[in-house]
Order: sequence, then structure tokens, then C-alpha cells
Amino acid sequence: APNGMMVVWTGLRLRVNNEAELAAVLGHEVAHYTLRHSLARMQRLESTLNVLSVVQLGTLFGAVPLAGDLSVLAAQGYLAAFTRDQEAQADEHGLRMLNDAGWQPKAAAAIWDGMIAERDADPDAHRPPAFFASHPAEADRAAALRTLAAVIERPAAGNELGTDRFVAATAAHRGAWLRAELAQRRPERTLVVLGRLRASGHGSVINVVSVGAF
Repeated sequence: APNGMMVVWTGLRLRVNNEAELAAVLGHEVAHYTLRHSLARMQRLESTLNVLSVVQLGTLFGAVPLAGDLSVLAAQGYLAAFTRDQEAQADEHGLRMLNDAGWQPKAAAAIWDGMIAERDADPDAHRPPAFFASHPAEADRAAALRTLAAVIERPAAGNELGTDRFVAATAAHRGAWLRAELAQRRPERTLVVLGRLRASGHGSVINVVSVGAF
């Protein structure tokens, strides 16, 4: 939030496999705050609406309603592009903070790999046209993060994943988080989450959830 408050949902905690992956997401959001992106978006929105109002008045008096509609679409695309730039900046800034703090920067791309797998498995997933998308394409973000991680990563001995600590800290809660995930009634996405849990070695949490919950 603009005041620095952050809310972390249990759905995220269920999807990350170690401290580094969680830190990657938190670092991205902290980057938005430190780079003052919320303020910049508000200022950009205000200036864009002011220009749009003038354009629409001109097209109204000029009896060219189609031009007014086109100006609205152009403004939406302009704002979306600005937001995509901010997301890319936060990705890079957050990744550098992650690396400087001693976590493995490649963890950031792993988060997006999981999100892409969930989206591709969900037949109802919403995919806005690229021109109006407020975030860069997931595959592009994962690729950019992976490339930057390879450039900035410190020697392997100096970077951690923090898997054991994360599992120890969350093991008692994962059953409840998984039951909450099942309650969302999104089976295709949930199956991807279960697959990631099992592949990461956390599959034992599945045993604490009643099969009937599915």
C-alpha cells in the first residue's frame, strides 16, 4: 500500500517452497513502495484524465464521437504501458535486493513458472490483450528475471534458498492453507499446486487433508 503496509495471503505461502521465493515476492512489493510507484500512478492518472477530458470535449463539439472513443482506448493503453514499465522496474529492483540480502535470485523466476503453470491449466483464466495489460506477460517476466539472476548472482556459497527453515516454520499451517485452497473450487489450479508441493518434497502435507474436500 502507499503507506508501506503489506498484506501477505496464505495462498502465496502455500505456493512458495522456500524463504527465497517468499522474499522474491516481498522484495518486488517493497520495490514498488521504495520507488514510489503508487504516487507516480496517481499523478499519471490525473494528468491523463485531464488531457482526455479536453480531447473528449473537442470531439463532442466537433461532432466526431468515434474520435472520442478512440481517445479513451488510447488513454487506457497509455496507462497500461506505464504500469507495465513500473512492474518491470520493481522486478529488477526487487531481484537486486533479494541478491544483496543473500538469497538465490533464481527463486524469483521459479515463482512465475508456477503461476504460468496454474494459468495454463485453468480454462477460465483471463488473458487481457497485451495493449491493455497492466502487467508484462508472465513468460516474459520469468525470462527477464532468469537472465538478470544469472548476471548478478553471487557465488553459490553466498546465496541461500532457506528451504529447511521455511518448511519448519510453515509445516503446522500448510494443512489449513491447503483446505482453504480447496475451498476456492478451482481444481485445475489446485492440482498444479499439489504437484509443486509433491515435487518440492512437501507432499506429506497432502496427507493431512481429507480426500473428501476435493
